[in-house]
Amino acid sequence: VILLWTSWFGESWPYEEGRLVCGNKQLQCDITRDQFYYDHSKAVVFHGADSACSDPAFFPEERSTNQIWVYHNMENPIISLNMGVQLTEQHNGIFNWTMTYSRDADVIIRYGAILHGQHRNGYDPYHNYGEGKTRLVAWASSKCYEGRTQFVYNLSQHIEVDMFGDCGTSYCPRDEECWSYMAKHYKFYLSFENKICKDYVTEKFYHNALLRGLVPIVIGGANYQDHHVAPPGSYIDALQFNNAAELANYILKVSKDDQLYNSFFRWRSNYTIVEYDTLDYFCALCQRLHQKN
Repeated sequence: VILLWTSWFGESWPYEEGRLVCGNKQLQCDITRDQFYYDHSKAVVFHGADSACSDPAFFPEERSTNQIWVYHNMENPIISLNMGVQLTEQHNGIFNWTMTYSRDADVIIRYGAILHGQHRNGYDPYHNYGEGKTRLVAWASSKCYEGRTQFVYNLSQHIEVDMFGDCGTSYCPRDEECWSYMAKHYKFYLSFENKICKDYVTEKFYHNALLRGLVPIVIGGANYQDHHVAPPGSYIDALQFNNAAELANYILKVSKDDQLYNSFFRWRSNYTIVEYDTLDYFCALCQRLHQKN
């Protein structure tokens, strides 16, 4: 039994309670929010972005020695702190496992996975991936963090950058129609993370860019050179340039050279991307709980 002790950002978890069946159906766990089952729960999950976690008194007073308390969070520490969540020395020793995006977590969960193998159906060496794309760079964001937004504005002084959402002047509801529009008309997408934190890379990279057929321009704290994080040759790292002007010049160079632009899609012949959701996260936890060690 996996017990969800907290809420999910103050609301219900994006997963229905009940029997969880994973993979080849040999792994099963029961997920519940009913604290009546606390004493029978193998794992108790605490969402680290829930402000209630800041208060040590929020946690159960008694616990079984066989019970595993799991700290779960997909947000980076800075964002969690901004949400009012502050873990102090009083929290030391409370959690048995971490279930986060960190590469050293006990249960590693990510926004996407890179699978290596022969995937020739995903790449056409004779296709011009920039054909019909008349716009240059797109960026969609609802959170206008100062450093990130300022960099985008600096870049827009040198090249065309269409800004969607609360931080720009263009409207896009961020639904399937919106992403399809960007995929059809734009060559590049700014996959800038809200904070630069170790291992932190989100859907901005996988869902918004790579899976849509846009070349991602990244700023983040993950090791993008690790092929488990990013397919080789699939992105442009903005931090490798001295300033926005240098980055803009390189973007223009790639945009004007079909052969160079198409080279950013060669990864599709050897890699594929799988998006993760909440179901995958709990299946990873369920699998870990079933391991004998």
